[in-house]
Order: sequence, then structure tokens, then C-alpha cells
Amino acid sequence: PAAAHMACVAFSQRGGCMQLALSVEMAALAVGVHSVDLDEGVPDERGFRTAAAFRSSFIVEDLPTPVSDPGISEQPGLICNYMTQLCHNALGARWLRIQNRGAAWSDWRPYEAVTDWLVEPGRGVLVQYYVDGSSSYIVGDCAIDWHTRCFASWHGDMFLRHDANLWGALDEGRMSLIDHFTWAANMSFDRYVQAKFAPFPNWTKSYGKQKARTFRYTLPDYDPR
Repeated sequence: PAAAHMACVAFSQRGGCMQLALSVEMAALAVGVHSVDLDEGVPDERGFRTAAAFRSSFIVEDLPTPVSDPGISEQPGLICNYMTQLCHNALGARWLRIQNRGAAWSDWRPYEAVTDWLVEPGRGVLVQYYVDGSSSYIVGDCAIDWHTRCFASWHGDMFLRHDANLWGALDEGRMSLIDHFTWAANMSFDRYVQAKFAPFPNWTKSYGKQKARTFRYTLPDYDPR
């Protein structure tokens, strides 16, 4: 583009250019996903050629979204239009799929700004987006009614089982959802304990029998703090 500038930023002893820098004026880039591509077989000054093609992508947006900001995991307003639709804000996404918390994922569908969706009061919704080769963009929202939000989460319940509650036999160790995707429980210990998180109230799911062994990392038996 006219707003792109290329310059040599490193020279060899023979005066050849060893490193090129390409700069582009931000104002010249449209909002959306962009990429920089380098073909396979491009030669350098010594005659060596690139062994494979190279591609790097980046996104330009006016405001942070789940695509440009990986720290965004919940999106107010995702559940919209009186809990009858989902309003997406994932610029650059090509595909999406939806899940009511705990249910099966829907099939992948082409990205759209608004999706008709049956939202259950108090049950969170998760949306996963596919963007430029990656499907790691997931956001959630939860609503009790059209003007009251609740916390989004992967699971409807969470339990903490450990030595002190006899791994759930003495107390189920139920935790509370205190924020989006954040579970908490108040417990006091006077010794080091082993513990395990589980999103179900029993041991119906097994992770297999593990060999008895010491901890992988050296840890103190008890931290007095």
C-alpha cells in the first residue's frame, strides 16, 4: 500500500542488506484481520533461500474484543434482545458455535452479528469463535432476566475435595461462584493437604489409577502464613 515503507536496518560487511523493516501507517489499515506473508524460496544476499513459507497475522480494532484481547472471557450484552438472541462482537471470526452451560455444543456455523438462541434464565451461555486458523476465542454471558446478569461459568457446580473432608465423605466441599469463571470456598488448615477440584458431586468420573509417588515439585509440608 502507499502508506507502507520499507527500509534496511542491518547491513553486512560487504554492504548488503541483512535485515529489512516494513512499517505501515496505522491510519491506512482498515479494521479487521491482516497478515504478512513471505513465500517459500525467497533468497538472501548469500544465495540461501527460505525453506518454508511464513505468515504472521494481526488484528486492528477500534475497541478491545474477545479476539484482540485474550483477557476478555465474559461479554456483557452477548445475551441480547430480551434473552432471545446472542449479539456477537468478534471481528475477524469466520465460524462460531454455541453452548448452554453443561449442554452439548451446537454445530459450527458461519459467523453472524446476531444469532437467534433460546436462553435459559440463570444458565450461562458460551460462544466459541474460529478466527484465522484458531478456535481459542471463547466468551460467556449469563442472565436471570432481561435486566439482571449472573456469573458465566464452564460448570454449574464445583467441589473441592481434600484430606480434611475425607475426599468428600465428610463434607462435599461445595464451592460458590463469586465472579465470572471464579469459584471460592472458605477453609482453614493447620497442615499441608492434598486437594482436587471436581465439577460434579460424586466420583462418577475417574481419571485413572495413579502410581503412589512424591510430589513432582519440592514443597513444604505446611506454610505458617
